[in-house]
Amino acid sequence: MGVHRLSARVSYCIYTDPELARVGCNESDARRRGIPYHLLTHPMALVLRTRTLSETRGFMKMLIAADSDEILGFTPAALPARTAAVALSSSLSRAGIWS
Repeated sequence: MGVHRLSARVSYCIYTDPELARVGCNESDARRRGIPYHLLTHPMALVLRTRTLSETRGFMKMLIAADSDEILGFTPAALPARTAAVALSSSLSRAGIWS
C-alpha cells in the first residue's frame, strides 16, 4: 500500500484523570480508510517512571502500518498524556513522516 500520509495536526487531549490524548489516527480511522495495521498496547504499569511517581494507571496504544512499519497514530491514556503526544508529534513532523 505504500506510505500513508496523515496529518499530525489532528490531535487532542482530554483532561480527565488520567488524561487521554491522541495524535494521528485510531483503529476506527484506519479501518475506515482501509489501511492494514498492527496495534501495540503497553500498560503504564510497565513504565518505570510511573512507578516512581506512584501513578501506574493507564496505557499507551500505537497504530503501525502493516506494510511499512510507519506510525499511523498514538493514544496515551496516562499522566501526563499530553506530553507524550506532543513529543511524538513533534519528532515525526521534524522527521518528515507526518506533514
